[in-house]
Amino acid sequence: NQFSIVSQGWDNDRPGGTIQFDGSVLRRGEDSVSKNPFLVVQVDRELIRNHNDLDDPRILAFVRQLILLSSQHADPSARSELRRLLSEE
Repeated sequence: NQFSIVSQGWDNDRPGGTIQFDGSVLRRGEDSVSKNPFLVVQVDRELIRNHNDLDDPRILAFVRQLILLSSQHADPSARSELRRLLSEE
């Protein structure tokens, strides 16, 4: 399940690291902070042509998954349980 893959990337997040989302990749800058959901994101013009062009399914998947990740429970066992439930869907 893609959410589990993204979640594992989030758990292992570090400055300079990457997280493979569904249809996109988050590449952290070397001076970024791990697991920080507040991002300054730069994308290829193939994905977003201008500031209001947000309807690409890859962008919508990225935003949806980032919200799910950043709002997970702090307790690792609770996060694991949520991932297990989502993988059964």
